[in-house]
Amino acid sequence: MRVLFLSQLWPYPPDSGGKVKAYHALRGLAADHEVTLLAFARPEDSFHDCPEVTSLCRQVKVVVRARSPWRDLRELCLSMARGRAFTLERDRNAEMSAAVTGLCDAREFDVIHADRLHMAAFVPQPTRAATILDAHNVESQVFARLSRGWSNPVRRGLYRLEARHLAAAEGRIVAGFDHVLCVSQADRDNLVVLAGAHFAGREPAFSVIPVGVDCRYFGARALLRHPHRLLLVGNLGWPPNAEAAVWCLQEVFPHLRRALPRLRLVIIGARAPLAVRRLARQPGVILRGYVPDLRPEYAQAAALLVPLRSGSGMRVKILEAFAAGLPVVSTTVGAEGIEAVSDRHLLLADDARAFAAAAIRVLTTPRLAHRLSAESRSLAESHYDWPLLHDRLRGVYWEIAQNRDRHAQHGRFDLVEPARRGR
Repeated sequence: MRVLFLSQLWPYPPDSGGKVKAYHALRGLAADHEVTLLAFARPEDSFHDCPEVTSLCRQVKVVVRARSPWRDLRELCLSMARGRAFTLERDRNAEMSAAVTGLCDAREFDVIHADRLHMAAFVPQPTRAATILDAHNVESQVFARLSRGWSNPVRRGLYRLEARHLAAAEGRIVAGFDHVLCVSQADRDNLVVLAGAHFAGREPAFSVIPVGVDCRYFGARALLRHPHRLLLVGNLGWPPNAEAAVWCLQEVFPHLRRALPRLRLVIIGARAPLAVRRLARQPGVILRGYVPDLRPEYAQAAALLVPLRSGSGMRVKILEAFAAGLPVVSTTVGAEGIEAVSDRHLLLADDARAFAAAAIRVLTTPRLAHRLSAESRSLAESHYDWPLLHDRLRGVYWEIAQNRDRHAQHGRFDLVEPARRGR
């Protein structure tokens, strides 16, 4: 089938959760379908010469978009005045809309695949193509949780307002697609509830396909574990990661240092906000910024910390650590969507003292660390290796193709049959 893939991010290198998911969706689809990629890119992205992406696609078109604090502030004020979600409004872009129109006028597509909620606004309406929304998470849930995690009342109020606006938009958008891909059953259930009021005699088909990991890529390096080295990874410009780093540095790390004075916490992530940079000045903390290849970091650390207290979807960094055989200590929110069992595949803890105690257990109990490493690696291979998930994505497209052929025989173009609520 001819697929138009709309991506909010230039998908290479796959160095963040959103880019990993988009890149591997393209790889999975390219084996059987003719894919046209239309993506937003930042000015610093290396999209001019990128065979890793162009070799997968019939055609690649990029819309370069530069964000700035002043432009974001303007969009925030306008979205609040209009009662709309800021995170969706700031992605509206006339050049992207024109590019979609131009591609659809020049070529008829069988499927339009919107990667993330933010790209849904660019799907033409009406369209004879089947429409797929790839929901990386439940966006409104991210902000609802953030609104409970910060002490600053202004920030809390803004997050609460954004969560309310996003919930209204998210339900309406989801209900308008033919098929919705979710990364977990919990996300699917939440999206069904949000969209329920907008179902008008039909509802999308929902499929759960988790985020995956390249087990061969992350498992190839020999382990050089440092027994007193902990790792925290994530784009610190994303508010849930920044919140997690602040909580870890303020509430968890002091307990760790008192118990293990030689301990080092290495924080890797771009765009660290001022609060993180200030807290990272304390003894024992190393703030590294962006690192293009995390495999040496996974190989040297004794454990990965995932102190996430808000967010939604799945954490790619946990799957990467699993594939690398690196023990993980996470909050319950951090491990959501992953079929991992506490004390078997990882350790879970949600308050600061318990989180620190779990990390100390891993650092001081080699037998536990070895068992977690082996069990988590096995889970990654059996449930989350990308070839397995590519097959599931191709299964969704095969179903769409079958529906298209069946409806075309009857002269109809509502290409995907409504799904039962219990599917």
